[in-house]
Amino acid sequence: MILINFIILIKHRFYNYKIKKKGRRFQLKNSDDLKSEKYEEDYYIGSGSNYAKLPGGYLFLRREIFWKGKIDLIKKYVQSGKALDIGCSYGFMLYFMKKWFEIYGCDISKHAIEMCKKLLPDLNEKHFWVHDITKELPYPKNYFNVIICMDVIEHINNIEAPLRNIHKCLAENGIFLLRIPIRTQYKITEFLRFENDPTHVSILPERVLISKLKKIGFIILEKNYYWMGFIPLPKFINFGSDIMMILKKYKK
Repeated sequence: MILINFIILIKHRFYNYKIKKKGRRFQLKNSDDLKSEKYEEDYYIGSGSNYAKLPGGYLFLRREIFWKGKIDLIKKYVQSGKALDIGCSYGFMLYFMKKWFEIYGCDISKHAIEMCKKLLPDLNEKHFWVHDITKELPYPKNYFNVIICMDVIEHINNIEAPLRNIHKCLAENGIFLLRIPIRTQYKITEFLRFENDPTHVSILPERVLISKLKKIGFIILEKNYYWMGFIPLPKFINFGSDIMMILKKYKK
């Protein structure tokens, strides 16, 4: 079954790659196109959703196996405290983090937050809210010990705005887990990229991304490359379509 799904995925990628090469792939042009309604139910479970390629659709990601490695990576640096997942979607990662952390989640999607509250009904309403991360977070400076932002920043034209908001609310000894698609010089990366998401408007080269992070005041503790967002690659292979980093505030 895994082999069949892999073959289907590669065929899908080849088709999308041909469309992209012919110039027919739709691209968003400005931030005005990035409205919250684009990330409602159809984005997650609609027939045209990127997640429709997964067995069982987006709910396939509810399995702990997709989150354990990331949680273990976080716990390598921080073992408890307040943790915020920006772009928390249905709250799957938070569900598996609640054993160690006081969890919070925000997302631009009303649908996603509704699903998150259903998954974690015991938590107070204040723990989950609809939010545009280009706007300031409704929490004071240095509030969160852990901030997670996976597969979010690429949806935003001006990525410095959300990164500054994250920097402000991250505790001095806290960590920031960032995962984002990157642009590489390898054509195989574009061919094998898991999704052709027209809302991905900021796919930057790694050096540009790191430059922006340093400018805002982050330093990198650790970085890893991934294919399809969750398949880790050896450190000496850097043609993965995604990069995941553990960052902290630079102490002046």
